[in-house]
Amino acid sequence: MNIDFDNIPASSFKVAGKKAEGDNIDASADLTMRLQADSVQGNAIVSNNKSVGFVVANSSGSELTPNDLSSFI
Repeated sequence: MNIDFDNIPASSFKVAGKKAEGDNIDASADLTMRLQADSVQGNAIVSNNKSVGFVVANSSGSELTPNDLSSFI
């Protein structure tokens, strides 16, 4: 799955730190996720707008480290 975070204006976000959640996956599905990104700062993916970044975490708050093959949830 590729998600293009390019060209996202800060005005597209109403609340800083707001978490997006998804529940459209079958509860019995076993999934593993790793994260690759071109522009990162710490655990955040940075868009072309330096004011907008994304952190991907599981429901327990464990964050993925971008571009680290040993980091997965």
